[in-house]
Amino acid sequence: IESVSKKISSPALDSLYQLSLDSRLIKKGYPFEIERFEAERARIINFFRNNGVYNFQQNSIQFTAAIDSSGVDTKIPVVVDITDLQKRENDTLINVPYKIHTVSKIKVYIDNPGQLVQLSSFTDSLTYNDFTIYFKGKLKYKPKALDEVIFIQKGKPYSDLERTQTYRYISNLRNFKYPSITYGLINSNQPDLVANIFLIPKERFSMGFDFDLSHSNIQDFGFSLGSSFGIRNIFRGAEILEIGLKNTFGSSSDIASIDQQLFNLYELGADIKLRFPRILLPINVEGIIPKTYNPYTEVSFSATLQQNIGLDKQYFGAG
Repeated sequence: IESVSKKISSPALDSLYQLSLDSRLIKKGYPFEIERFEAERARIINFFRNNGVYNFQQNSIQFTAAIDSSGVDTKIPVVVDITDLQKRENDTLINVPYKIHTVSKIKVYIDNPGQLVQLSSFTDSLTYNDFTIYFKGKLKYKPKALDEVIFIQKGKPYSDLERTQTYRYISNLRNFKYPSITYGLINSNQPDLVANIFLIPKERFSMGFDFDLSHSNIQDFGFSLGSSFGIRNIFRGAEILEIGLKNTFGSSSDIASIDQQLFNLYELGADIKLRFPRILLPINVEGIIPKTYNPYTEVSFSATLQQNIGLDKQYFGAG
């Protein structure tokens, strides 16, 4: 590569591109490699979309290389050509300069499970910190708990990364179906954006059952029954309580003293888990464990009673 120059139509993108020159992957003196240009295109796209250009398109970037077809001159000048956004109005393509968009409003919509989201059906709203919550009837989640799941920042440029982190955090809560996050212009003449986050809670209660049959060289016949019960959002902070029971009964003719009993082997077990989607400490540890790590605290209790050949035990545990 003999030289790298730029041709950028949008003044906003030109200024933004200048800020990323130190991390670019194609430079003077580097060998001409297709993989390097593909990586540079991905880097530019990520940089723009994480710094306010929410509608940036991949096809707006082209690399122009003046290659001597005779092979005599092996020095190649490269031009980074970034064009404006192309939009179709009626039957005509027009060029629209890219702009840096700032998130000026954040709206969270909480709908009932099993219903289609219709903006006209939300009857109540509540403003908390930098966002507004829209809901129907009684709000079942504490506003602080919803604040913890939002990485999108009001007054800051749009960021793909913040959007992805919000998706991931909400999914890890296991309280909502896969969320929907959309962006739109507040006013067609202004670059300010509104971020809309649509949350549909999962059913609050869940229950499961299982049944197993078994046979081994020390157990003539055995079966186990298990059940699990879960409650979501138990304290209105997206917590999850899970209770599990496992009962196993078996019969073995190798236990001479009680071989007349039909089921002379057994194991009875139960466990309780309570999961909080945050670190439970009396001090603020976000500087050490940031929200991007998706921290949580789990409190658990378990107990097992077992009678088996040569092994009878009672186990109690907490974590």
